[in-house]
Amino acid sequence: MTTEPTLTTNPAPAPAPVARKKRPEIDFFRGSMLMLMVIYHNFRVGVSQDPIQLAMMSFLELCSTVFLLVSGVNVANFIASAAKTPDFQPTRFYLKASVWLFLMGFSYNFLVRTWFNMDILQCVAMGTLLTYVLLHYKIPNYLVGLVTLAIFAAGVIGFGSTVQLYPSVKSHFLFNQLIANGQVLDKGIDGLIPAPWLFNLFGPIPWVGFFTLGIFVDRLQGKWLWIVAAAMVGIGVIGAFLPPLDAVGRTAFGFRANPRYIFQAASISSIWFLLFKAYYRNKAACNRTIAFWSESSLIVFVFHWIFIMGASALVAFLAVATKVKFFQTGFTYSRAILAFGAMALLLRPLDNWRRRPAAHPRFVQRARTAMIVGFLLTLFGLAKATRMPGFAIVAYLGTVLAACTFAFSYPSFRAKWRKEAIKKSNPA
Repeated sequence: MTTEPTLTTNPAPAPAPVARKKRPEIDFFRGSMLMLMVIYHNFRVGVSQDPIQLAMMSFLELCSTVFLLVSGVNVANFIASAAKTPDFQPTRFYLKASVWLFLMGFSYNFLVRTWFNMDILQCVAMGTLLTYVLLHYKIPNYLVGLVTLAIFAAGVIGFGSTVQLYPSVKSHFLFNQLIANGQVLDKGIDGLIPAPWLFNLFGPIPWVGFFTLGIFVDRLQGKWLWIVAAAMVGIGVIGAFLPPLDAVGRTAFGFRANPRYIFQAASISSIWFLLFKAYYRNKAACNRTIAFWSESSLIVFVFHWIFIMGASALVAFLAVATKVKFFQTGFTYSRAILAFGAMALLLRPLDNWRRRPAAHPRFVQRARTAMIVGFLLTLFGLAKATRMPGFAIVAYLGTVLAACTFAFSYPSFRAKWRKEAIKKSNPA
């Protein structure tokens, strides 16, 4: 007598996400632009009339636009991979991830004193949503180009609506008594305070346009690639004859949303991307160090400002205490070396440190608590600092706590939301 095999029904395992196809040119651009950004922000902080520093600022300022352009390509690459994951609910994931990035990103804004104005992370959140909509509904590339053109056109039209964003700010945390090019500034440096418009700094016009511009140029093929490249050269030349960047006024539509900046940034960043995309066409991988900077972009964003602040305090102390000419005349350069060196040396340990608490079962609750405490400390310190300047340090510590919690927790939240967006299969 034979025994029939017993059939058992087991729940089907949840489908695993399809691995993202690596594109070395994306890692190269994102990582290298972050490296340049760490250097550039040292030259942007402070007052300078040095022609070399001004020339470096003019060149390095483009690193932000190139980073956003390539981020658009990077998000599109993720979306294309996600579309191949069985039962993945992309709308749920990208909506949730973008909304939380928009809100949690204000911890970074507090750290760099842009407060409740929109900054680069809010632009990334909005650009991610717009990218998802364009790809989800399979918008043809020529319409993506028209959408980009419309966004930039709105920025140009809005150039006449300016507001003042650079009044003197007396409480600048560690930047008080800051030395810039050998001068001790009694009132710190000019900075940003909350303004009546949400979108004064890094506004969606034109910054989200650089996101869609990346999608547009990346999808170009054949003769259209060369036609658009030639057009971008022409746009850059035209931009040279338009009104210069206004260093005092900013439009209510977006930071640096003036014609010259839009024309030249769109032109140069597109040409850079197309050239290096062609250069990396047959390469299997990007340099490991540069790729790691790209993968750890959130930590770089948050911690490089902390290192800049620390380097500023250290170099200012050395300049006063030692009276060495180098620390006085070379303040910005020495600060840039210290901040970049700290970021390069500590990036991997910081990333390893970020991964440890994520395994704790109460990680989510602890992260939320730390974020809320950081925000409350910041607001309390700012309120008290108007009468008692010493409380500015409380506000600064609050911004550091909130921003560090954000940098350490958001990648883990994204991974959690990605798993939640994969539907569980019913038992057979």
